[in-house]
Parts: sequence; C-alpha cells; structure tokens
Amino acid sequence: MVTRLLCTREMRSLLVPAVLLVACTQPAPPSTIEGTSHVVHMELPFGVTREIDLLFVIDDSPAMAAHQANLTANYARLMTVLETMPLGLPDVHIGVTTTDPADGGRLRERPAMSEHFLASELLFDGSRQTNFTGDLGQAFTELASVGAAGSATTTPFDAIRLGISDAVNPGFIRPDAYLLVVVLTAGDDASAISPEQLASLLKTSKSDPSKVIVAAALGACDANGRTATAAPRLSTLLEQFPNRSTRTAICDDDLSRVLELGGGLVKTTLGAPCVPVPLLDVNPDLAGTQPECAVWLTNRDQPTTDDLVLATCDSDHAPPCWRMIDDPAQCFDPPHQKFELAPAAFPGGTILILECLAE
Repeated sequence: MVTRLLCTREMRSLLVPAVLLVACTQPAPPSTIEGTSHVVHMELPFGVTREIDLLFVIDDSPAMAAHQANLTANYARLMTVLETMPLGLPDVHIGVTTTDPADGGRLRERPAMSEHFLASELLFDGSRQTNFTGDLGQAFTELASVGAAGSATTTPFDAIRLGISDAVNPGFIRPDAYLLVVVLTAGDDASAISPEQLASLLKTSKSDPSKVIVAAALGACDANGRTATAAPRLSTLLEQFPNRSTRTAICDDDLSRVLELGGGLVKTTLGAPCVPVPLLDVNPDLAGTQPECAVWLTNRDQPTTDDLVLATCDSDHAPPCWRMIDDPAQCFDPPHQKFELAPAAFPGGTILILECLAE
C-alpha cells in the first residue's frame, strides 16, 4: 500500500517524474505502479469572489416613526438571509448610514466595534475574522436602529454617493467585492444628483458593472398601521439596473425579500474543479478509497499567506480536507470526477494544486 502523499512545501517541487515520488513517501510504490503510472500536476481555480459590501441607507425622518417596531423585527431577519445563502455567510462588510443630509453618508458607529461597519471576513484557512462580538443579527440591529428624529428632507442618493466614497468611509468598499445598496424609506429622494447620474456613478465604481445590485423597501403603501409616499426617483434608480434590482413595500411585515434577489444574483457557487485525466486508485478493491495525491491550496490574492496542505477527508482528518467524488452533471468529460473540499468556501483567488498518480 502506498503511503499517502503529504509533502512539505520544499519537497513538493520534487514531484515531477514518478521515480522521485519516493522522496516524499515511504515505502516506494510497487513495481506495477511504477511501470504504469506517472505524476500529473494540476492547478484548478477553486475560490470565487464571495466578498459583498452592503450599504444600508435607512430613513430616519419623522415619517418612519410608525415603522420602528417593524424595522427592529426585520433587522435580524435580513442577516439570516445572508447567513443562509449557498455556502453560508459570504465575506461581508456591512455599513449603515441615514437619509439625513447632516450625516453626509458617514457610516454609523457601534460601540466596541473597531470599524464603522460590521466585517465578517473569510480567511484562507476557512476561518473567519470579525470586528464584532456575538450574533450578527444583534450587532446589525444595534447598528441599524437609527430612530425617526432626523431631517424631514431625505437625501438617500447623496447618502449612497458619499457612503461608497473611500474619502468618507475608508476601507469600507473593496475593489473586487460585489456592492449591494439597500434603501429602506417611507419617502423619496431630494438630492441634487439625478437617478441616472447616480446609476452611472455606481456602475463605474466597479470594473464589472454587473457586480452592483440595488434594492429598496419603499412606498407608496398604507398597510399594517404604516404608511409611505410614492418614490418616483428611487423607482427610476432601480430601473437603471434591470435584472440587478429588487423592491418591496416598506409597509410589509416581512422585508427580507429586499435581500433575496441580491443573494441570488451574487455568484456564491464554486466552479467545479473537474479532474481532466483518470487518476490511479491504488486500492481498487477497497470501497471509498481516494487517489494518491499531494493536495494544497495557494492564493494569488494573498501572496504572503502560507500554502495550506490538505489531508483526505476521513475519520482521522478534520477539515480542511479533500475528497474526490463522481459528478457527471458538472464534469462532462471522463472521468466525470471532481475534487471537493471541506469547508467548501474559500476566498477569491484560491487555487487548488494537485500532484497525483495518474494511469
């Protein structure tokens, strides 16, 4: 039986000809394997961009007084939408500002928070780094409870324009992240900038305009003891993002739909790292065995981070780990197999590198 390949970073460079395979394993492979197999080197993209920057612009005018209890009930629900997205909570920055011109798009600060926004960032080893303690829903509820004592003149367009500015909110918006703007209001906009101008600004803020998503809970509505006026300017802004915008009524009891489309539009599924050649199973008579591979992850976007060497997923090895599974639905060409990692989510820029015995 060939010992599993788990080489050091220095020794991985030796894994080119099959004869050098013994440099990383003991004992040497049987002669039948040596004569019929070779080592293949594969680099398969695995991580996709799972970074989402969410800017919530919340109306704090007196018109929102009757909405306060409903908003508070919905804030944790909105975070649940994020936490139950495919592959779990994305790598998020979540900031809150108000429609009050006096706030100038500045993000609100939560006590005991190191930044003026909530951050739950995905690290290369599959863990998370957060700048808040406790439950995300509770943290967001505290941050988003803006009240209804702000100006009656609401300027959500200016709040968006300034809110995504690095000069106003340094470090909040990341260049490669999706941008999801969510407006919760009982009124409309009174900013000088037009809906078309703001839409252009948002689209040009990204090299890929499809990474910008706009959502709003707005009027006109009168239900459940809550009222809101029509919002033609905000409606026009949403129209500038066909298939990348959603709206719901601010008077609804459940406001979670305002995030559901955003969750569906963001690419949270990983590309299938399909195996291009048949790999050698050295124990074909044993069910559930895996091919002989040295497997590790590197990240082109985090060059100072050490590579992460992975073991096979079995009773002796907890995640992070790997396994190869049959998946003809995604891997159309023989051998119809792909590598699956646990945990499934890794930062964008992650490359799966394998050196395996092949037939």
